[in-house]
Amino acid sequence: MDTEKETQKITFLHSARIVSYAILRPPPLTSICGVHEGRKPMPVMIALHGAGLQADAPQVREMLDAANYVCSWKLLPTGVTPWSGDDWHIWGASDVQAAIAAIPEWIRNVNWKGPHAAVDDWILTGHSNGGQGVWFFSTHYPDNIIAAAPVSGYSSIENYVSYNMWQDSDPIVSSVLQRSRSSYKHELLLENAAGIPIFQQHGSSDDNVPVYHSRLMHELLGRTQGPSQYNELPGKGHWFEGIMTTSSLLDFYEERAISQYRPKIPLSFIISIPSSGAMGSVYGIYVDQLQSPDMNGKIEVTRDLGNGVWYLQTQNIHRFRLSVSTRVEVPVALVLDRMEHPFIVDPGLCEKTWYLKDPLNQWITSNDTEWKNIYQRHGRQMGAMDAILRSNGTFTISTCSAGAEHIALQISRNLLQYFAADSLIIERCSSTAPFLGQTSKSRHGNFIVLAVGDDLPPSRNPAFPIRVCRGTLVLSNACNSPHFTYEAGIDHEKAQKYVSEYTYQKGLGALFLRPLENERLELIVWGADIHGLEQAARLVPTLTGVGQPDFIVLSDSCRWKGHGGLFAAGHFNKFWQISPGSYRGPGTYGTCLL
Repeated sequence: MDTEKETQKITFLHSARIVSYAILRPPPLTSICGVHEGRKPMPVMIALHGAGLQADAPQVREMLDAANYVCSWKLLPTGVTPWSGDDWHIWGASDVQAAIAAIPEWIRNVNWKGPHAAVDDWILTGHSNGGQGVWFFSTHYPDNIIAAAPVSGYSSIENYVSYNMWQDSDPIVSSVLQRSRSSYKHELLLENAAGIPIFQQHGSSDDNVPVYHSRLMHELLGRTQGPSQYNELPGKGHWFEGIMTTSSLLDFYEERAISQYRPKIPLSFIISIPSSGAMGSVYGIYVDQLQSPDMNGKIEVTRDLGNGVWYLQTQNIHRFRLSVSTRVEVPVALVLDRMEHPFIVDPGLCEKTWYLKDPLNQWITSNDTEWKNIYQRHGRQMGAMDAILRSNGTFTISTCSAGAEHIALQISRNLLQYFAADSLIIERCSSTAPFLGQTSKSRHGNFIVLAVGDDLPPSRNPAFPIRVCRGTLVLSNACNSPHFTYEAGIDHEKAQKYVSEYTYQKGLGALFLRPLENERLELIVWGADIHGLEQAARLVPTLTGVGQPDFIVLSDSCRWKGHGGLFAAGHFNKFWQISPGSYRGPGTYGTCLL
């Protein structure tokens, strides 16, 4: 096999332990690429396909043929399915990352003698839905991207698909759903991409993705003062042969591939952090937790090049750390929110040092990792209900009630249909006990638990705010967080709580996330009766743009009112408690000392 010239089809394991594939083409072995000057690793040029296409289809496989001379590895991931799972978001993004990670293994397996891949340096391009994927990666993983070229891409799902036909609801319910989609509202996150060279291209006669999307993003990028170019092609439509390799795009690819310089870091910049587990570092800053999930976190950074001090002004940030990156030089010291004394940064320990707010709202540092427990949200647990898709292993669907087997089977079919995901159906509530007798392939994945009435077992987290008890679904709010009550010496079990109760009734249902060990999650699908369970099961995340929050309580009227019939909906904060911005409608309210 002539690996120097032929396009390769490689297979690898997705994070959910299913087999996926990508198209890979090694870099050209030419003198112009400096192959004979030390064989310096070359960046990976990633091309994201549009909706309804396979990566091995000729339209996709050959769309970068004219760019073969560009000094880079070419990678065309499939996203697992023709719709990239979920529009290159959680499921599709995991596939891209797994495909990139598979390149070094391919190099070893075929004994490749050419330049290795700089797997942390991405030149990202994509068409249509793939162009939208470019915006997602550019705003969520900017430290990996040395150049981005969205082609005929839409700006975000909310801007592309009309929500005007949805049922009306109380404005706070609409705000909860909108908040759940905020991680994909790229227009609000463009500040994260301010330092990335971006080249947009769009046909003026595009009748699939209106040219408005690229014009808007170019305008918004201009406000960030980032390096952005825009090329509008007169009279061109959504797709034509050679659209991904126009002369302007080829010049852009070539320039960025051979450049010896990574994107420049501004002297001052702003980071915007949604409540999401799909965020990498931004300019070397990795945010682990927000103060509240009800709004984005913000960090305004001013760099003093003279003394190496970074001045950070934060909003809604609870915990962050610095990430060692070839793009960013580690600062000498940090000054947080105009504090009097700076924190000196030890480069050898910066990735193990967290900066966090103490119970008195003062910044402190900590090297303790014990906070990563079942009482605090972290890592893959972050985000809205679709965080359940961030499974590090096969899904397990557990039925706790008789008569729920057909619902478990339908959920399994949906996971296969929409994500090509494997799942294991078991007839016992195994997520709340050590999972024995199965391979590690299943043990490390997320759970989906189906239960009717009082059959639902309690959470592994005794402070979890949603439970069922003797014919009632109970939602509680602690006046103080478990963290605060612990620090203050207050017994959390005796802390005052606000309680809302929903007596079992026909069609009452609920979905909500609960924590498991090792960053895993369980999605509880519950009904007061089988009708409520069936209705709740229809909202297990499968479709992009729906925006399921962390928890939903459904009335029977949701069947015709949509989200206008919700009893409750909202998000959990960093301590798995219900956030102040959540909605709780009709029900029995009260306070009690537990």
